[in-house]
Amino acid sequence: LRMGGGQKTNFILFETDNNLKNFFLHDKELFDDISPIRALAEKGKDITKDSLLLFGPELAITAKWKQARGVRFTGDSEWKGGNRWSNYFARAWVSPDLYKKATGKKGDKKPEIEYFVLSNTGDTLNYWRRKADSLMSNVTGVSLHEEGTSWLSRNKKDLKGKREIKPPGKPLMPGTYKLVAVLDSVVATHVFTVMEHPEQGKTNEYRAAQRAAYDEVEAIMEPILKDVERLQNMEEILNKVQANLSLMGDSAKKELGKIQKGANDTLQQLFELYFLPKEFKGYDHVSVRISNLSGALANYLRADNRADSENFELAKSRLLAAWGEAHEKQLAFENGIWKQFRAKVEEQQVDFFKSLDKD
Repeated sequence: LRMGGGQKTNFILFETDNNLKNFFLHDKELFDDISPIRALAEKGKDITKDSLLLFGPELAITAKWKQARGVRFTGDSEWKGGNRWSNYFARAWVSPDLYKKATGKKGDKKPEIEYFVLSNTGDTLNYWRRKADSLMSNVTGVSLHEEGTSWLSRNKKDLKGKREIKPPGKPLMPGTYKLVAVLDSVVATHVFTVMEHPEQGKTNEYRAAQRAAYDEVEAIMEPILKDVERLQNMEEILNKVQANLSLMGDSAKKELGKIQKGANDTLQQLFELYFLPKEFKGYDHVSVRISNLSGALANYLRADNRADSENFELAKSRLLAAWGEAHEKQLAFENGIWKQFRAKVEEQQVDFFKSLDKD
């Protein structure tokens, strides 16, 4: 065992084994979880036969924690320590052969491990990806939350065929869960149990009320996200029509171009009810848009004293009022100039509206 002063601790497995000499762990994490060392003790050299393994503590203990009051800068205040994460941590073992295969034919692709947290009934509760390393991968934080609702985004997301990684949502209740890692169709699993700290944990009643609040916010955000997605789809259609104007006759081009400009101007005004203009640079501390209001609601939702404060209820009402006004304007737009624009485009025997009709 070599305890160096660098970022990694170097375990020498087999001095005579030319295929595998080194086993890496980050030294600052060494004593947080010794399950990799236990696996080495149990399997010895045979660990090299496993393509993918997951390591982690058996227990994930949740507790109340928050930033200390007062001065926030550690140079003028108390030492806060580095181990203040709210996540549960695990790490993966990737064999050199699997890593080489996952990097692709050219060997220039950094492979990603896909992680899933499953309930005891097999439902996927959370999902994320992390770049893989050969041998022992860096630690990955396992959020003790289910997938939450997506954040509002001005631009349409291009997932490139990948599954969306969502923000954390409802906290996991105490119970047993399965962590699954997948790399190049090879699967590894690790079972862990979530429990509340016996002295600093939350009651089941508190967690149930917290989860109900998350459900309420998700229901509020669903139609808002749907409206923004429709605006993004309409913007995409306008861009496609603009790119094809040169293929139309002069008369149709002139008439359609005029309607298109009016539709695009109104669409941008609707977007600005939600977000800052695309061309805006810098900070805006004055205007309050729907994206700001949804962010404020998310902050109050996660607050430890959510149930004891009126801020959460106020944030909900402000967001719903702002979105209600924006929704009415969007309906007027869709039933007005957008309807005229669509009819004029369809006269040209082209169909750019499939994405909108799916909504």
